[in-house]
Amino acid sequence: MIRKRKDENSEPVYFVFIEETFSILKRAHILTGHGGRDKTIKNLSQKYANITQESINLFKAGCIECQKKKRRPTTKGTVVRPILTKEFGTRSQVDLNDMQSMQGRFSWIMVYQDHLTKFIVLRPLTSKRAAEVAYQLLDIFLLFGAPQILQSDNGSEFTAQVIEELKLLWPSLIMVHGKPRHPQSQGAEVPASPGTPAAEYTNPVETAALDTATSLSDGPEEAGPLLLAVQDETSGSSSLTPAEVPASPDTPAISPLSLRHNQVIKERKREREAQELQAQKMVKRNRRLLTEANVGDNVTVPIPNVDRGRTDPKNLIGVIVERDSQELYKIATKSGVLDGKFSRNQFDICGYAMYSIEDVDMQKTLPLRKAVQEVSTCGAQHAAALGDFGYAFDVYELRLFVKSFLDTAQRNAPQFKDNMPGEEWARVPPQNIVNYDETNLTDDPKSKAMLFRKGIKHPERVMNTSKSSVSLMVACSAAGNQLPPYVVYKAERLMDTWVIGGPLMARYNRTHSGWFDAHCFSD
Repeated sequence: MIRKRKDENSEPVYFVFIEETFSILKRAHILTGHGGRDKTIKNLSQKYANITQESINLFKAGCIECQKKKRRPTTKGTVVRPILTKEFGTRSQVDLNDMQSMQGRFSWIMVYQDHLTKFIVLRPLTSKRAAEVAYQLLDIFLLFGAPQILQSDNGSEFTAQVIEELKLLWPSLIMVHGKPRHPQSQGAEVPASPGTPAAEYTNPVETAALDTATSLSDGPEEAGPLLLAVQDETSGSSSLTPAEVPASPDTPAISPLSLRHNQVIKERKREREAQELQAQKMVKRNRRLLTEANVGDNVTVPIPNVDRGRTDPKNLIGVIVERDSQELYKIATKSGVLDGKFSRNQFDICGYAMYSIEDVDMQKTLPLRKAVQEVSTCGAQHAAALGDFGYAFDVYELRLFVKSFLDTAQRNAPQFKDNMPGEEWARVPPQNIVNYDETNLTDDPKSKAMLFRKGIKHPERVMNTSKSSVSLMVACSAAGNQLPPYVVYKAERLMDTWVIGGPLMARYNRTHSGWFDAHCFSD
């Protein structure tokens, strides 16, 4: 069926049967280079009348390539499980800030922060050596007391060195080493308890639990009544806490030290309540932004920029194969099961099930970086990735693709009839298709200053500034074979010494201008 035309010159617009919708959507989506909803709608609206936006969104949700390159929604600030601290000095964190650009002998700043009150202690450092960091930590411990949990984000090796130095400076210090929990909240972790085997987690943040003889972990409000409730056996009087002492005119006024002590207790209580309230808000926000994930769901794990090539996808598609009681998930891909466990804010759920548990490899375990390397599109896997991306056209589809490109660019190819290439063109072997590029290299490395026309933004791209240069051509075939380079000198004759020690099978020539001319291209 054809929709009624507006005039005789307008192109026909067809009504699509439901059986043909998928194939038409796939072809249009591939022709746009997986360009998204708007580009696909623009391409389809020129020829078809009844393909809706909902059907395009449904098709995109099931497109594997679109899921791989999909930008991750903003989840900054989401906390899966907030960590609460009851007292001052029970949990602390130490970080090092690089200040090497400053003048003077101090190049680093050590930041020691209490988790509850956010109280910060700064110490200047001349270097990042573990011995100097441990010395400053010991000085802080003697000032405020050693925390039960000390956290550092400077790597496991550096943390181990600091622990060794602390043990040398403080032999009576008892430490419990444990791998921290998964990074699922606020960057803070929970250490292993003394006498309990450390659970296996996969977070680079290291922690150490310090067990000291004297600790403020129980809080001054618990210690205060015990200090005053002393029974005087000689007088036979019973012990009374401050709350039980009867008021009388002879009772002395409360000292300023006691008032300050009570004020500190009240402030710390308010801080605990505020921290609990903030934790509830974090959990509510997390539940609103992140939906619950179940075993069998398809998810996308973002690939770090340092592990991703220029042609690699942004995400790695996997399937949830395990979920434990702490809301941590095990994810498997076609290459194997990823090391460690992931929290909910470390992956996104796909809107459509593309793989099942039977499609993934459950036999081997590998890190995320190794899984990314196996699906990388760089190197020998590039041809297979192009096929998955949608370049595996048949001859007719390839001809239509070229015609659509020429029509969109408003270009007219005289060798094609109505911009439609013939079958002979589409069947040209890839080794006969060559892409080449030429550049101009100056042979005057002594020039330090050059003159350019005013307004040039990139003067480094202007070639042949010294009037004495060498031209170089590099070519590669569509089959993936690199052709030997072609070098052209600016000279009347080609000297024998100019062709010695060059690239293997390279060809050499000379022209009057130093640029490629018709004779060079013929050669």
